[in-house]
Amino acid sequence: MSLTDLDSARTEFISTDPFSASEQYDLWVEALTQTYGSWDVPPHKPDGFFATVRASRFDDVTIAEAVCDPCSGRRNVRLRPLDDCDQVVVQLIRNGHEYFRLRDDDYSLGPGDILVWDSTKDMRFDVRERLHKVSLILPLSRLQDWLPETWHNTAGKIEAGSPNAILLTALIESLTDRSLTASDIRGEHLSEAAVALLSGSVRNLDEESRASSRLSKLKSVQRYIQNNLGNTHLTLAHIAAQNGISKRYLHWLFQSTGETAARYVQRLRLEKCRVDIGNPLMKSKTIADIAFSWGFSDPMHFSRVFKNHFGLRPSDLREQRRQS
Repeated sequence: MSLTDLDSARTEFISTDPFSASEQYDLWVEALTQTYGSWDVPPHKPDGFFATVRASRFDDVTIAEAVCDPCSGRRNVRLRPLDDCDQVVVQLIRNGHEYFRLRDDDYSLGPGDILVWDSTKDMRFDVRERLHKVSLILPLSRLQDWLPETWHNTAGKIEAGSPNAILLTALIESLTDRSLTASDIRGEHLSEAAVALLSGSVRNLDEESRASSRLSKLKSVQRYIQNNLGNTHLTLAHIAAQNGISKRYLHWLFQSTGETAARYVQRLRLEKCRVDIGNPLMKSKTIADIAFSWGFSDPMHFSRVFKNHFGLRPSDLREQRRQS
């Protein structure tokens, strides 16, 4: 059995027990990949391998309870394209120990400890004894929408017994109740609750560092917009996607400028059109052609917003420049 049939109405359970010793490890690797994303793992173990995975999905949120024999694996950014989407994982150790490296940070995890990691980071794990853990897995975009500037600071260990660990443990343990179904809980509500708790674990950044980071990202996005004004597909969703941010984060970046991202794009396009319309070297091009070349798709709409912005129609501007 595999987890490929996992959907919003079911819980899937696999165990390596019914399979031959030569198949057990491969089955675990398949379950590992389908539950936690793509990993590089050592070659097949010939002496058998015990593992169980119970995964319940609530819309786009998954609760995965896993027991496994000693094993290890690693992943880096080159594996990201193999996954459907980036995800954030909040994993609670019930029994056993797991050793984890996130980039350059090493963590030793025991019962009651929680590790938060996301699939954008290089990492490796090492399990040296039978391990029992429960993981809450949700799209990374949920966390990025809540914490557009500091989401990357949530990764790391939350010590057993700490206030954040107690709250997250209560949430995770409650979701392992096997009587729960997808109809009992909406995934979006579950992810909101989880992210709200995670936000309490974010390390505070000093204001100067945060302002510098925001300004740097804003300048980067503005450069991208300036270099792609002629692209008719330069929507806010496209800009956000090409810059690796959410639309919510894009709006937040522009708040400090007093101008929305959409207004910024439109203003730059209008200014480019004004220069070309008044340029004698461009007199052979129609006003509609100039508008199209700078990303406008509707000549009537272009004429209207042009007049609203500059106080005269594009044709009036061309006539003024012709007579001067």
